[in-house]
Amino acid sequence: MITTTEDYTITVGSVVVELSAYMSYADSTSQLYISSGRLRVDVASAVGFPEEVFVWEKYRTTFAQKDPTLTIRPVCVAKPSDLELPIGEIDDVPADGSLPYFLLSYLSMDVASPTILLDTWAHIKQDVTSLVRTTMGLGGPPA
Repeated sequence: MITTTEDYTITVGSVVVELSAYMSYADSTSQLYISSGRLRVDVASAVGFPEEVFVWEKYRTTFAQKDPTLTIRPVCVAKPSDLELPIGEIDDVPADGSLPYFLLSYLSMDVASPTILLDTWAHIKQDVTSLVRTTMGLGGPPA
């Protein structure tokens, strides 16, 4: 297995957001090459911007003949309007019909291959950069 870390910094005016990625995947020479990898991205620090930039979802799934199971999964990098979602994991799926989304300062996911892992990390960097630039262009994050 290859495990690497990479840091990425976004600076817009006085706003600084630092991301840290932890990537683990099988070496291409390994017989385990077809196994998936793992990607975790953390907002290591943020000055003038919220650390919680990743949207997560909590919902119930029901499989044939089984009780409903709570599922929690990362969805995307937030859009400026998403920065008003609740911060931290919600207790349960809302019964009032509201959306079961919340913000966290990290995401973690399995990926199918090293190529997809690296592409996903590249897109996350682009999306967080876009989020910060757009939000600051709109006057800054919600208070």
